[in-house]
Formats: sequence, structure tokens, C-alpha cells
Amino acid sequence: MIFQITRLVAMSSCTLLEALSELPDPRSPRGQIHPLPAVIGLVALAMLMGRTSLIGIARFGRQHGVPLAHALGFKRGKTPAVSTLSRTLRRFDAVQFEAIMSRWIAGRVDPDAFRQISIDGKTLRGSRDG
Repeated sequence: MIFQITRLVAMSSCTLLEALSELPDPRSPRGQIHPLPAVIGLVALAMLMGRTSLIGIARFGRQHGVPLAHALGFKRGKTPAVSTLSRTLRRFDAVQFEAIMSRWIAGRVDPDAFRQISIDGKTLRGSRDG
């Protein structure tokens, strides 16, 4: 996956959770327990720590407990279960998420320094050449 860094209006130095708060919440307000930025922040953090499944992500949240939950913005100090993660991740708009992440990243790099950022690393390993 390659993100094109274009000359966008640079975001102020906001945190990832602040940037994720721009993501519109597609869920009905009725019955919402967990804030969407907190859920997406938990998923991002758990994936950075090597958790690749919803079960692993939910377990990561439970293992790190109340301090992590409050730091991510979960008001009750409890992270979501697997079923809640699954329902939430199926509903939000991936295109809007990618746009928000691209703006957040663009606000942190010098646009003159990079034209592209390679995420998968195939070029570095030489696998592109066979």
C-alpha cells in the first residue's frame, strides 16, 4: 500500500486520537457505549503491537486494563469486546479513514522530503525484482 503525500493544508500538530475524532460515527447514538476514536485508537495500537485478529485486539485491551482504556478515551475504563469491535469496524467508512490518516501523516512530514511512503517494504527487500 502506498500513500500519496500531496500538498494538503497541513493539520496542526494534533494527536492521532484528535485526528480520529474527525471520523464521522456511523453508529446510532442510542446504545453507544464506546467512543469511535477510542475504538479505532485501540485497534491501531493493538495492531502496532502485533495483534492481528479481533480476538487479539480485544484481549490486548483487557490485558492492559483501566489505565490504557482511560488514555484512549474509554469513559468507563473498559475496552470493547470482540463482537463490539466487529460491528463497529464493519460500519465506518474506510475511504474517510484513509483521508484522515493521510492528512495526519502529511502534517508530520515535510512534503518536500517525500513523494511517496512505502508501507509494505517490498522495494527495500528486493522482492519486487523477483
